Order: sequence, then C-alpha cells, then structure tokens
Amino acid sequence: MRFLRKYLLLLLACLLPLAAPAQTGGDAGAAGNLSHLGVRAFAQDSLGNMWIATLAGLDRYNGYEYEHFVHVPGDENPIRNDFVFSLLADGDLIWIGTAYGVDRYNVRSGRISRTSGAQPPAYQIYKDRSGRIRIASVYGLGTLDKERDTVNYNTSFGAVNQVWEDSYNRLWLATDYGLAMEDGTLFALKDNRKARCCYEDAQGQWWIGTDSGVILFDPRTGNSLYPDGPF
Repeated sequence: MRFLRKYLLLLLACLLPLAAPAQTGGDAGAAGNLSHLGVRAFAQDSLGNMWIATLAGLDRYNGYEYEHFVHVPGDENPIRNDFVFSLLADGDLIWIGTAYGVDRYNVRSGRISRTSGAQPPAYQIYKDRSGRIRIASVYGLGTLDKERDTVNYNTSFGAVNQVWEDSYNRLWLATDYGLAMEDGTLFALKDNRKARCCYEDAQGQWWIGTDSGVILFDPRTGNSLYPDGPF
C-alpha cells in the first residue's frame, strides 16, 4: 500500500491540471496547481508528502492540495531562489538545490535554513554511501561540511552535471570535460563531448548522455564501447 500511495502521489503530481498560470510570488500557501510547468525534480519526505522542484518555486503535494514555497524578500523563512533544480530527501530534511545554492527544509519544524559558502546553481544533490552530501554544480563538485554548515567546492573538475557511485564505492562525475572520478582520473569522451547524465543497464554498461548524443562506457575497463557508433 505504501508503494501504491507513493506511485499515485507521483502520478497525480504529473497529471493534475496544467493550464493554470505560473505562480511567481507570494508567501507559501495552498493552491490547486503547480507553481510552474517546468518541473525539474521530485522527492518524497518522511511524512509521505511529494516535493516538486519547478522553475518558479518549490511545491509540496499531500495527495489533496499543493502548498507553494517561493522567495519573498524580507520574509524570515523563504527559499533562496525560485529556480529550483534539484531535491534530496534525507530523513526529516529536504535538501533544495536552487539557482543560488542549497537550502534545507525540516519537515518536523517547518523551517527553511541555508548553507553558507559559495552559492552556485545546484544541479543535483546526492548523498553518498558514507553519508556525505555532494552537490553537482557549475563550480565543480561540492561537499557539505556539516560542522560548519558550509559547502566546499572542488573546482578542478569544471562544471559537474551529475554525481553517482559505482559498485566499488568510487565517486564518478559527469562533467563538461567527460567522465571523471573523485581522485582526478579523467576519461575524455569521443569528440570531446560533455557528459550530462549516466544510466547503468543490467549488463553493467553505462549509457552516458552527452551534449551530442549517447556513448556507451564500460567502467571496468575505462573504455567507450562502439567508439565509431552506433550513436
């Protein structure tokens, strides 16, 4: 039943009426539609609510109605920016990646807090197997320092578009220079393509989405498959 409820919430979030104008300002409040039709990410919190990242604010859907969270200058508890790119559910926290850095929402207290340090667009927020919060951003790979509540960026990778771990607990990055490992090892792609995203199939091959099509990659050998095609 829990899986079915989760599925229905996600389905309803996608299929509820889409004809309403975008909500671009105002305090958090109930409304019947998404804040914007440009949806970037989903997360489900510990209470079962669905969170939806849009290009005009953050929406929470409880199965019946939406609540909108937008940036309001002077508000004591706003999100940092209305361009919301990424989300991560982490216990009672929802990490929120915006165009101006990372916020977090505590589902128990209802409070939004901000991380400090550099604040680039956060394309993805990822929790690795050791529990560290990682951020893919235009500044590079971000790592949250929990004691100082700041995000530190390794800029040597250039722009990072996605972060993930392989079966050996190695952290990989999809970057504008190709594929990279956290230790600095770089795998340039055919025609110097920029790596945007990765999907691992049942055979353990990686499908790398690039700025110019798809490349198949074998992480065990570090070689691209079918270097002359078929993509």
